[in-house]
Amino acid sequence: MHSGEDPEDRKEIEIAEATFGDFKMKVSVDYTVPENQRVNFSKKRQQMVLLEGSIHKLKVDFNQKIQELKIRKKEIVDHVNNLNNRLTEINTELNVKEDLFEASIDKEVEYPENFFEISEDDIDKFKTKKAAEKEKGKKGGKGAQEEARPQEEEEEDEEEEKIDIAKMQTVARKNAKGQSTEIDQEFAQIRQIELIFEKDQKKKECDEIIMAFDDEIREMQKEKYRLESDLKNAEMKLILFFEELILLKSMEGKDIQLTKRLAACRQEKGQILKEINEISRKLKDKKKEIDEIKEKEEDLMIRFHELCPERSDKYEEIRKFFEKIIKRRRRVEKPEKGDGDDEDEDEEAEEEEEMDEDEDEDEDENTIAGLPPEEYKIEDIEKLREERLDLYEEKEKILQFINDLEVQRKRLENKERSIKTELEETEEEIQDFQSEKMSKLNELQVSVVLKMKQVQNMVPDQNAVKRWAEIRKQEITKKMELLQNKASQ
Repeated sequence: MHSGEDPEDRKEIEIAEATFGDFKMKVSVDYTVPENQRVNFSKKRQQMVLLEGSIHKLKVDFNQKIQELKIRKKEIVDHVNNLNNRLTEINTELNVKEDLFEASIDKEVEYPENFFEISEDDIDKFKTKKAAEKEKGKKGGKGAQEEARPQEEEEEDEEEEKIDIAKMQTVARKNAKGQSTEIDQEFAQIRQIELIFEKDQKKKECDEIIMAFDDEIREMQKEKYRLESDLKNAEMKLILFFEELILLKSMEGKDIQLTKRLAACRQEKGQILKEINEISRKLKDKKKEIDEIKEKEEDLMIRFHELCPERSDKYEEIRKFFEKIIKRRRRVEKPEKGDGDDEDEDEEAEEEEEMDEDEDEDEDENTIAGLPPEEYKIEDIEKLREERLDLYEEKEKILQFINDLEVQRKRLENKERSIKTELEETEEEIQDFQSEKMSKLNELQVSVVLKMKQVQNMVPDQNAVKRWAEIRKQEITKKMELLQNKASQ
């Protein structure tokens, strides 16, 4: 593995090579449920809701198409009736009797939803009908029949008279002979040809409209059969989902417990990693401050060499005095109110520090006591020494802070490793629980819809089974040899 390769990627590649072509069955003992295929009570319920929504959408879409066909049928009926009216006029003018296709709509069949819609006209008709029946019931008997007969006979006589008059007028018109010229006959012949052509076009248009609508109906029937099949499969799947939902409901408690523990581990791990990153950022900043202090110390050393060159005869004594680290007196702020014991302890500590500092200063003064201050620029060197001690103390504080951060980071890293172990154990427990759920779900009965062409009565061929087993054995042997060659390389 080269330096730029990710160890996680390498691990996944090795797993893929080891399991290449090895697809586990869901009923296998060593089957691992992928994370995106893990199910629980809430996911299964969501699947049921989505499936029911899909079923409802399919039905609504199909009903919408049916409504569009109803509207189209009404338009076609109106158009065909208009064509029939025109054809009737043409037949009358041509003096031809012909039965035409009468398009109509059965409202009870086409619009069953209007059965419960009652208008004011329907109510008035119903009241009138009931009142007439009631009146008829009151009259009753033979007297009513005798009174009704003369009226009916009078109506029949009037109708016969009207028919006789109409026949006489028709015969008179037929017997009447008009005078027509050759031009009138020619125009009449042209008019007859135009009417016959128009009639043929209208009948052709009517047939084409009806045939096109019939084709749409046939396609809609096919779609209805397909939709019924899909809906039946969806309903069977919905039943299976419901059985799975009942099973998952019984296992929901442990599922929620493991999920919460996994979420807590991941959250804690994320918080620890966040703190580690924050500490790393602080360490980086503090190391930059250390580098800045080192640069200042180098500048002080350059200024020291300007005051005391290396060729000076007292260079070593002065350099030791300049580089010597001493404890300087620190000012201790006394609290306004405090116990007497605390004040005594502070005073004793302060006295001890002053004694140590005085001893160190005495040793330093003895080192350069005999040197002329003006010649060796002792006062300037002492100022540089003070600046150097300030930098030293600041660096010590930063180093102590860095040390504390390192200890804190190490403690967090140890905690992160323990959390990682707990997280892996939880994930393994969840995987075992998912396998247990999968094994129980596999025990449920599943319905499968088959077409007749998918059912075949086949006689088993033992030779073919043996050949398949030999071929499979050869494939496994080649795979093992390939893996061994890769491992040896």
